[in-house]
Amino acid sequence: KSSACRLPSGVAGNKKHESITRSWTDLINFVSFAICLPAGTLRFHFFGRKKMLDKAVRLKLLIIVAAQLLHVCDSYFEFSTCYNSTNYTINSNFAMNLNRLFSTLTANAPATGFYTDAVGQGVDRVYGLILCRGDLSAGDCGNCATTAPMELMKLCPRRRRGTIWYDECFLRYKDSNFIGNVTMDSGFCMWKLANNSDPVLFDHQAGQLMRSLSASVLSNRTGLMFASGEISFGDYNTIYGVAQCTRDISRDDCSQCLAGRISRIPERCEGKVGCIVYNGNCGVRYEIYPFVYNATASQQPSSPSPAISPPVPTMATQEAKPSPTLFNTTR
Repeated sequence: KSSACRLPSGVAGNKKHESITRSWTDLINFVSFAICLPAGTLRFHFFGRKKMLDKAVRLKLLIIVAAQLLHVCDSYFEFSTCYNSTNYTINSNFAMNLNRLFSTLTANAPATGFYTDAVGQGVDRVYGLILCRGDLSAGDCGNCATTAPMELMKLCPRRRRGTIWYDECFLRYKDSNFIGNVTMDSGFCMWKLANNSDPVLFDHQAGQLMRSLSASVLSNRTGLMFASGEISFGDYNTIYGVAQCTRDISRDDCSQCLAGRISRIPERCEGKVGCIVYNGNCGVRYEIYPFVYNATASQQPSSPSPAISPPVPTMATQEAKPSPTLFNTTR
């Protein structure tokens, strides 16, 4: 795994965590997250004072932190939305169809890194899509594809719509057909708190990298609709980035989607050393450390997923507001 880790669940997009040290659990999560950050990113004193703790307490804290690290460090970020959707009833036809959908997506995602499907009929029909980052192995894709449905059910219990994004994959389901449509009803932006010492040059280079990767996604004939790369910044520094689209949309739609994501970077990430901008069809990301596993993806482009009837034009047209920074929780 990469040296970075996932933001503790709930810290981003959940106003209950506006005070990161409000409870012991939040404090331990924050310590775990800080430990997982690259060396030198964050420095602090535990509890802010040099108070000796007895052996039992120190051992207990160590065990808790170690357990949290095993959970937290498996992915870099997590964000989810339930779209303020209506609920379904437990043991209903929709619930059974959703479980079948999740099983199908999880089983088929590792082979190609992308899969879509629909299960059920009429008002109980549910549509789903899963996409793994283009550089992942089948095993890593499978791990993320297995985790995503379980976590999404916890975060959006009995909701008829939901999306969860991870560093390595994202999963989306909905009670109306969105397959093949570019969505504007979901999206988020995360950024690092730290600023670069030369923000003008940094932003120029980061923007150039994102535009170059977008062009590579569109010109790539493998069918993966994914590109990763890097660009120099100064004499000894490098900016690393990725860009990706879901494979159910056209190249023109992918181009527009990526352009929209890139245009958000100056609004929220000016001078920041890391930025993530995603929606339900595409996303871009850059960091000052390497986070891609390999430049040449091991997955092969997918064969067409099972046929799905043409999308119903019921999508909302207003994009969600940019979500919080990697630490802040203000919207």
